[in-house]
Amino acid sequence: MESVRVPLFTLPSQRQFSTSEDQWFKNCYPEQIDMPGTDKPTTHIVKRPGFSDSLTTSPAVTVTDFANIAVGTTLILTKADGTTVTFTSEAVSGASPAETLGFRPNESNDTTADNIFTAVNAHADFTVANPDANAVIIVGAVSIVSSDTTRLAVSAAGRALYGWTQDGKIYAVIGNKIFRDGSALSGTLDDTTGRVDVTEVRGGTPRLVFRVSDKIWTVAEDGTMTKQTDADIPTGLVSGIVNINGYIFVMKGATNQIFHSDNNDPTSWNSANNITSSLEPDLGVGVAKHLNYIVAFNEWSTEFFFDAGNASGSVLSPVEGIAMRYGCANGDTIFSGENTVIWMAQGRTGGKSIMMLDGNDLKTLSTKSIERLIDEEANGGGNGLADAYAYGMRIAGHQLYILTLKNTAKTLVCDLRDQTWSQWTSFDGTNETYFTGMDFCEDADKKFILDEDNGKIYNMDIDIHQDSSQDIKVEVLTDRFDFTTTKPKFLYRLGVIGDIETSSSTLTIDWSDDDYNTYGTSRTVDMSDTFPRLVSLGRFHRRAFRLAHAANTPLRISALEFGLDLGNYSEGNN
Repeated sequence: MESVRVPLFTLPSQRQFSTSEDQWFKNCYPEQIDMPGTDKPTTHIVKRPGFSDSLTTSPAVTVTDFANIAVGTTLILTKADGTTVTFTSEAVSGASPAETLGFRPNESNDTTADNIFTAVNAHADFTVANPDANAVIIVGAVSIVSSDTTRLAVSAAGRALYGWTQDGKIYAVIGNKIFRDGSALSGTLDDTTGRVDVTEVRGGTPRLVFRVSDKIWTVAEDGTMTKQTDADIPTGLVSGIVNINGYIFVMKGATNQIFHSDNNDPTSWNSANNITSSLEPDLGVGVAKHLNYIVAFNEWSTEFFFDAGNASGSVLSPVEGIAMRYGCANGDTIFSGENTVIWMAQGRTGGKSIMMLDGNDLKTLSTKSIERLIDEEANGGGNGLADAYAYGMRIAGHQLYILTLKNTAKTLVCDLRDQTWSQWTSFDGTNETYFTGMDFCEDADKKFILDEDNGKIYNMDIDIHQDSSQDIKVEVLTDRFDFTTTKPKFLYRLGVIGDIETSSSTLTIDWSDDDYNTYGTSRTVDMSDTFPRLVSLGRFHRRAFRLAHAANTPLRISALEFGLDLGNYSEGNN
């Protein structure tokens, strides 16, 4: 039998919920390039972009119930070099602490925060801004571990990222603070967790506008943070905040009402300026912008509205004839791109899928295999789909929808152009989990990503091949190959077809002959070789291969080339 070349480009084909069986791509994506003059595109599997540290944000400690902070409570601060410094609570008192690294709760939460500020600021490796009420931001600490997470709560969770071209700066919501180009603004949000939605107004006084849970906050060009207190701002807000024609729109979930601010003024609201989405008897889930429409996502339905310029009540009117009886399973999975809006859809007949409006065309992006993974998330206990979220990214010629399923620790990535799927992960040197990047923005042609876990802002680029000095664990799992016959095969050579790297780039290969249950001893090739290959790979009937890569180099491979001979059945040749 002559050599057989098998492309690696294909769709995932999981039989159940496992990503350790059947065709699968981890930390890489299938890429298809149409070639002029032929109907056969060139296909590759490409390692995803990595990222490096860019803007440093600082964790914060929020003090509550100061009188009950126990003696011996610790704050362990980790520095950039990995070493730690431990500050320890002493008895409640107005006296100076007895120890150099001690602090005393005293008088109030705000005063206790001041005392922590004094103790930490006295250390040569840390700089602490004067506390904003009861919140202490510690510059120089990569992370903080508190032994009392209730009374000394550490806020470092990334919640939103936005590049504002009005002032050319990057804004990040981390814990209960808003950072501008890495520096915390004066002001403290009402909560420390949960995704935050951001839009802006340019007419009148330019402002960023944040939906933070049930509150509306604004940031002016000079960095002034303001919580909006107009009594007509609705409560019970669900995901999304949208600007169309200078009006800011939000949605009240319990009543399906869409409210809007006055024109170009997110500080002024009128309770009469609302319209109800009422196609189905269901609850509101989220609001988004698509083309020149406001899209109201409900549990089992989706409706569209446009700015009709109505003189009284809401400026919106419904768009006739294009409502859908698909709803949304989780408002945090809605992503509105240039001419697209994507979300995790659901209907009354059951099941979940990823759907996209591309212009006026409705498409299903999820495959059957992806939908089984979503079902696993929904039915796997814990918080189910409640913690799922998604965002979009355009990078390296790919427009991506990135969906994180935290309950099952998976991040699923869809390439909107090729409509292929892969999985991304994060690795901290010890543990591998879902991809912890939680939001993305572009500023001055650079790509930035915000980490959910540590609140760091990273620069993401196709020329970066690690994640902040940690390995990117690429894995390609193939289908089982039998070359359309169950006859035994003798594999004398396996070649890897891909780009030749300029430095050592180890690719580890092992294989399973028993349907992914066990694997033989792994072997390696170097992708810097002219023809990376293995020889003498033994006998098999059906064989699946696993290719793993963690080198600090690019990786682009397109196919496996098999040099094999067919054997005979023990009972005869036919």
